[in-house]
Amino acid sequence: MKTGGRAIGGVIMALLAGCGTMKSAPDRASVPAPDPAEWQEEFGLAGRSLGPTGRNSFFILEPGYQATLSAGDETLAITVLDETVKIGGVTARVVEEREWKRGKLVEVSRNFFAIDSKTKDVFYFGEEVDDYKNGKIAGHGGAWRADQAGARPG
Repeated sequence: MKTGGRAIGGVIMALLAGCGTMKSAPDRASVPAPDPAEWQEEFGLAGRSLGPTGRNSFFILEPGYQATLSAGDETLAITVLDETVKIGGVTARVVEEREWKRGKLVEVSRNFFAIDSKTKDVFYFGEEVDDYKNGKIAGHGGAWRADQAGARPG
């Protein structure tokens, strides 16, 4: 996504919180970036029981779940849709994010997640992005899918 992960960070924060509304986000400058040498690249997806619906202590993938986050002049509305998409043989849940800055819609993304029914691990399979300028779609920055152009879920 064009906003450099800010919106997906919002999804994670909202779903981690498991609540409907949060007033502010933590200061990202105080959170150190992970060392790329320590990133996990393989998740053994073939041996997992992945599906589009479920929850764990930190993440809710149930149609109808909604959260709204606001900080300063930015608002992010997150909705788990009653919609799925097939990506690389996995049925993933669509989670819509709508982001506003200073009251103007700047981005709508449709993020794709699946959850392992046994371990409750959640995997990200990509997103479709519509960037807005002056009320009209101006681009699709940051869009990707785990079954295209060598991209992989994580």
